[in-house]
Amino acid sequence: MRSPFPTSCLRSLPWLLLVAACSSPTEKAESVQRVDDLLAHVESVQVDAVVSKEKARAALDQLDAICSPGFAGNAKESYALLIECIDGSEKQARQLRASIEPMRLSAESVFRQWTADLEHFGSTRMRQRSQTRLDETQARYRTVYATAQSAQISYDAFNGDLRDQALFLSHDMNVAAVGELTGDLKLMRDVLLELDGRMDACASAARAYVEAAALYGQSEATVHENATEEPATEPASKEETSTKKRSSTLKRHSATPVEPAPAPVPATQEPIGPPAPGS
Repeated sequence: MRSPFPTSCLRSLPWLLLVAACSSPTEKAESVQRVDDLLAHVESVQVDAVVSKEKARAALDQLDAICSPGFAGNAKESYALLIECIDGSEKQARQLRASIEPMRLSAESVFRQWTADLEHFGSTRMRQRSQTRLDETQARYRTVYATAQSAQISYDAFNGDLRDQALFLSHDMNVAAVGELTGDLKLMRDVLLELDGRMDACASAARAYVEAAALYGQSEATVHENATEEPATEPASKEETSTKKRSSTLKRHSATPVEPAPAPVPATQEPIGPPAPGS
C-alpha cells in the first residue's frame, strides 16, 4: 500500500521528532530563568519601597525646616532645596511605579506557564503537590502586588500635597503665610507615618516572597539598613539599601544608582519677615 504522506515528509519526520524532544528541556530551563527574573523584579520593588520612604521623609523634613518658628536661614536657598527634595521624591515615585509593572508582567508569565504545566504530570499526587505550591506562591505574590499598589497610590497623594505646599509658598512666603501651614504640617506628618507603614508592608511582603521562592542554592545575607542608632546616611545604591541580598545562580543583577537626598539648609542667615523694631 502506498503511504498517504509524501516521501519528503517521511524523510524529515525523524528530524522533527528530534527537534521536539530537544525543545522540551530548553523550555523548562527558560521556566527557571523566568522564575529568577520574577525574583529580581520583586527585589527591585522591595528596594524602591525603602528608598521611597527615605525620599518622602527628606522632602517633609525640608518643609518642616522652612516652616519652623525658629527659622533663621536664607529663604530663597531653603525654598530651592525644598523644590529639589520634592522633585527627588516625585522621581522616586515614578521609579517605584516602573518597578511594579515589570513585576506584574513577569508574574503573569511565570504563573501562566506553571498552570499549563500542571496538565503534564502523570502522577496525581505530584500534580496536587505542585498545585498547592502554586496556590501558596500566588498568594504571597498577590500580597506583594497589593501592598506595592497601595504604597504607590499613597505616595503619589503625599507628593501632590507637598507640591501644593510649595506652590502656596512660592507667591506668599512670609511670616503670616508660613504660620497658616502649621496645621497642614501636623496633618502631613500623620500622613507620612501612614505612608511609612505602607512602604514597610510592601518591603516586608517582597522580602518574604524572595525568602520563600529563592532558587535552590542561592545564598542570602541579611543587610540591616539601620544597624545602629546613629542617623543613617543616604545609600549609594539600591543594592546597599536592600534589606535582603540574593546571590543568583543564573545571572548577576545590576543595581540602579540612587541619588542622595540633600540635607536641609542650616538656619544661619536672615529670618523671613520684617526686621524687629529698633534693629
